[in-house]
Amino acid sequence: MGLAALLVTGCTAGLQRTPDLFLIPQGYAGWILVEYGVEGVPSLELRNGYRVLPIPVGGILKTSSEQQQGWARDVYKFVDARGKLTDLPQTGWGKGGLIWGASVESGKIGISVAREGQEAITCDIQVSPSFKFFVGTEAQYRQAVETDKSPATPAQRAMQASSRCS
Repeated sequence: MGLAALLVTGCTAGLQRTPDLFLIPQGYAGWILVEYGVEGVPSLELRNGYRVLPIPVGGILKTSSEQQQGWARDVYKFVDARGKLTDLPQTGWGKGGLIWGASVESGKIGISVAREGQEAITCDIQVSPSFKFFVGTEAQYRQAVETDKSPATPAQRAMQASSRCS
């Protein structure tokens, strides 16, 4: 079962969604971030029962398609310059997997801002929902987590710019 499916199953047990096919540039290693519901960018193509996510070389894909809720068996593949596809293994620790650390953000966050001597201001901010995961060996993933070099999600960027509440 894909990592994304494992993450959302607890919240949406029984709800099935269209599976995603992640097409990742051959040899890519690092974080991948998908931002959903972004205006002015293309929607995802549906091919052979999968939503196709062509990941660019930089690892960040923005799509106007909505983030789907539920479970599915997602597929991760490397794609070379000629279009040849190679499966990326998804395994447990110590078994040679190449997909790690998946996380999903729904797109709505609450922020409280307190300035010295003033009452806190709380607001809800709507941001693009996102899905983030790491591609690489287990050792590469562990190093990436230690150095915390993952791309900021829309929610993280909004929290960093929390002056939007004042």
